[in-house]
Amino acid sequence: MSSAQAALLRGTLNIVGDATLVNGNQANPATDTIIFDSATVGALSSGSFADFIGQSAIISDVSLTQIEGTSYSGTAPNPFITLADGLVFNVDNPFAVERLDIPGNLKLVFTDEGFAGTLVNATGSSLGRGIFSVNSFSTDGSYSATITAVPEPTTTIGLAALGLGAFFTNSLAKKKKEKVNA
Repeated sequence: MSSAQAALLRGTLNIVGDATLVNGNQANPATDTIIFDSATVGALSSGSFADFIGQSAIISDVSLTQIEGTSYSGTAPNPFITLADGLVFNVDNPFAVERLDIPGNLKLVFTDEGFAGTLVNATGSSLGRGIFSVNSFSTDGSYSATITAVPEPTTTIGLAALGLGAFFTNSLAKKKKEKVNA
């Protein structure tokens, strides 16, 4: 991927909608599934994603497997998120999820460490970091997911290498000039 492609996707993608916890009536089940419905690109989206505000999106279900207590491992099929024009977000599996039971049959599910992946469209790709949270009463609730495009590390490294290369080329030219003038 060229540095020009890495610069194509910038900003924040915010998606909101309805969520169902398949085992929402159980406290700390061994497994659970989050089903995302009615996904819409939210008003907080910016940069490359601002034109999608108000449009529908598709989010894959997240399978949760209990690690210990309220800690779960989350996995989702890719593409994790798909927008109308074919832009997708492929998530790096697995990712850490917390599932809390709150008195009154309330549930709070969230990615406490966030998740990583790749945003891809027809003209390029960019690394992305994201979070989501689900608020649920029994099995039904709502969610918000936010993904931010982050600078491509290889592009940053490439620019640093280019700068070092120019520095050393300049140093060699200076030494040659000093030899000729001596």
